[in-house]
Amino acid sequence: TITPGWPLSWPYASLHIPDIAIDYDHGHYKIVPAFAHKMFLRLRLRALSADVRTVTVNGRAVTYSNVDGAIGGPMLQIIVPPASSYDIAVSWGDTPIHGEGVGVHGVFEHLKQGGFSWWEPHIPVKPSAGVETFSEIAGRRHTIDLTRYFNASVTDIFKNQYLSPRPKTPTLQLPTQGIGDWCYPLVTANIDDEGMRKAGGMISLPDHTPLATPPKGHNIIFTSRWDNYPDSVTIPLEGRASHAWFLLAGTTNPMQSRITNGIITIYYTDGSTDKLALVNPSTWWPIEEDYYENGLAFTTGAPHPIRVYLKTGVVSDKPGKWTSIKGLTNTAIDGGAATVLDMPLDASRKLDHLVLRTVARDVVIGLMSLTINKVE
Repeated sequence: TITPGWPLSWPYASLHIPDIAIDYDHGHYKIVPAFAHKMFLRLRLRALSADVRTVTVNGRAVTYSNVDGAIGGPMLQIIVPPASSYDIAVSWGDTPIHGEGVGVHGVFEHLKQGGFSWWEPHIPVKPSAGVETFSEIAGRRHTIDLTRYFNASVTDIFKNQYLSPRPKTPTLQLPTQGIGDWCYPLVTANIDDEGMRKAGGMISLPDHTPLATPPKGHNIIFTSRWDNYPDSVTIPLEGRASHAWFLLAGTTNPMQSRITNGIITIYYTDGSTDKLALVNPSTWWPIEEDYYENGLAFTTGAPHPIRVYLKTGVVSDKPGKWTSIKGLTNTAIDGGAATVLDMPLDASRKLDHLVLRTVARDVVIGLMSLTINKVE
């Protein structure tokens, strides 16, 4: 992890020690590691603007994320695989950062602007124009009632018999309960949503985003290419929104790695769309386990997502306590876990509807909760 601490006003800086060399020149970073072991690079930078045009590493565009726990100002984070050297360039936008803090020691306000959020020392007056406190934003985060669309309980997922469509000849196909392999055809996983049921109808993410979940009855919309469920579901939406949060749970397997398992498409009234691809392993995680990562052959290429552990109700972006399922995995989660994904929306357009569609065969994709950040 590298977090440059030199003043933002410095046009250039250089640090060379036996383990690493870092050269900075007007927003351009050259990093050459010399550690004994190869490691992922996590680079955290103070934001120079409320918006970002591009971030490239060795000439290729990469994704970035906000550092939620940043204090004193917003921070951008990139995580990239091991490399002999990194040539990193960040092109910042033109929107200035507002809301410098002055105030009481030990009291902080959570602020947001554009795609960034951070903690500032207590501000006795309303923040500058364009900067919103999370208490203000939380008031616009509305849960969408999915009750009439629920078609199953999440605990049903491995209790079904997924019998069609299937080949009519002998194959090394997925066992009929939807989990396992040809060596362990009777394996299953314990899925227990007791913690979710006891949450009182609502859980809260670390940034206070609410996610509705019923204390009893059906609590998920399953879609699949199996005939057990429809391959897609359409949910009407209205108004304008700047963001959406999804609580998802379902299955995948090694044969569906590095491909799109499903797609969430947001349709606007003018016919335009935004899409979120559910890709194993970066944005689509199996309900019964965490992915095994060692930074070498096995890597998701993305940060660990926020997961809701169904048996306990715990919400965390850190791996929980793992168990084993013989013949299947050593990173199993007792009770299973749902995954939280978020998606920026075009607040200038009116929402029309959402479509969740399963694309890959042999998987089940389910939606448990949906929350949007409405814009007046």
